[in-house]
Amino acid sequence: MKLYKKLKDNVKIINYNIKLIKYHIKDPEPGTLWYSLIDCRSYFLARVLIYAFGVFLILFSFTIYRFIKEHESLVVFIYIIWFFSSLFYIEFLRI
Repeated sequence: MKLYKKLKDNVKIINYNIKLIKYHIKDPEPGTLWYSLIDCRSYFLARVLIYAFGVFLILFSFTIYRFIKEHESLVVFIYIIWFFSSLFYIEFLRI
């Protein structure tokens, strides 16, 4: 029972610290390092680049999916060629 109460208190403390960190990240005090990082132009540019990379990654994945859907026989042919060439390569390495 004592261990359960101690564990419960530790979980409450951890939960409180997480809430406190979330609050300070969303609304930092002026003059702190986090406030200057959020207001920084480099941080904004990094976020823009990450979002743009995500958009292009999703666009690229949909393009690949559409290509595979339209040219299934070509993709299967390429897989077959790749499989047999890798077998030949493995056999070549064994010699």
